[in-house]
Amino acid sequence: QALAREQTRLIQSGYLRTYVKWVLAFLLLLVGGALLGGRALVLVRPAVPVQPHEVALAVVILAATLLAVTSRSRLTAVAALGVVGFALALFYVFFNAPDLAMTQFAVETLTVILFVLVLYRLPRFSQLTSLAMRRRDAALAVTVGLLMAALVLTVTASPIETRLTPYFAANSLALAKGRNIVNVILVDFRGLDTIGEITVLAVAAIGVFALIRAGRRRRASADATEATS
Repeated sequence: QALAREQTRLIQSGYLRTYVKWVLAFLLLLVGGALLGGRALVLVRPAVPVQPHEVALAVVILAATLLAVTSRSRLTAVAALGVVGFALALFYVFFNAPDLAMTQFAVETLTVILFVLVLYRLPRFSQLTSLAMRRRDAALAVTVGLLMAALVLTVTASPIETRLTPYFAANSLALAKGRNIVNVILVDFRGLDTIGEITVLAVAAIGVFALIRAGRRRRASADATEATS
């Protein structure tokens, strides 16, 4: 019983930050151990030319990320996260992915607006952790970030044999009458999946609309009650 109580106190604390911390810690242990134990980690990659504007965007992303995690203002943090999202969208533009860039721009704009509308009415940040805990969390976050970067480098450096890429390239125009392979995949080859995603977005939009109408009716009822009283 004592062990169960102690385990529950450490893991099931009721705080989302604690749950995220444990998930990241076990991810670091399992995935990092698998990479190091299997000796699959690729630390050296062929030289890839890097353009000055790409370096500038990377610096902007790092600076905005640092501002987001250290800011004492929610609006500043949201704006910094928006800068990160828009900078990533510019990377899509530079690497000839205009469809992804347009989607990223739209999503980031909507997200920033919604965050500002919601967070504007919340109280200021409160200091809930000590300096030692924040340093520990920062070390965990940086380590997990380095692990993800190493994992991406390892996966992209490994030879991947797939039959889907040549199939889509050969049949997009022949079967679906479309030259944009990405659009053909979304509309034709993955049509049911796209319909599911659109349905989820439509249901979410209906829910938001219902909440807005309910809020307006509640305020109108309250105003009418005050007027009659």
